Amino acid sequence: MGKEFGMLKWKQPGRIDVILILVFLFSWYLFNDMFNLISIEGLSAVGHFFNGVDIRAAVPLFLSYLVMITILLMFVVRSTFDKESHKMINTGVGIWMFFGCLLMTISMVLMLEKFGPSYHIVWLLDLSRNSIYHLGVFLFQIPGIIYFALFK
Repeated sequence: MGKEFGMLKWKQPGRIDVILILVFLFSWYLFNDMFNLISIEGLSAVGHFFNGVDIRAAVPLFLSYLVMITILLMFVVRSTFDKESHKMINTGVGIWMFFGCLLMTISMVLMLEKFGPSYHIVWLLDLSRNSIYHLGVFLFQIPGIIYFALFK
C-alpha cells in the first residue's frame, strides 16, 4: 500500500527496513559520539559504558563505523536486487550516502592524525575538517536514510 510521489512510491517500511534504519541510526549516533569524544580528548579517550565499565573510545568508534557501512551496503544491495523498486534511483541514493561516508572518513582520518576541527583541506574546496564531517552527515547521510525509510 502506498501513495505515488512523482515516480516514487511512498510506503510504510517493513520490519526489516525499520530494524536496519534503527541500527544504522544507533551506530551513526555512537560513531558521532565517539568521534566527538576523541576529537576533544584525543585517541586515548576512555568512554564510561555499562555501569562504570571503561572502554577506549576508539573501539566503539571503529565498530560502529563498520556497522554503519555494512548496513548501508545492505540497503544498496537490497534495493538493487528488488524487482519492485526503482533500481537506478536506489543505487544512486546509496552511492550518494557512500560519498557522505567517504567525507566522514576523511574527517576521521584527519582527526586521528591530530588535525584540529578548524584545519582547512586545500584540495577539498578549502573546507575545514569539521565542515567536511557535517557536510557528509547532513547533506548525504540524513537525506539518504530518510529516502530509504520512506520510498519503495
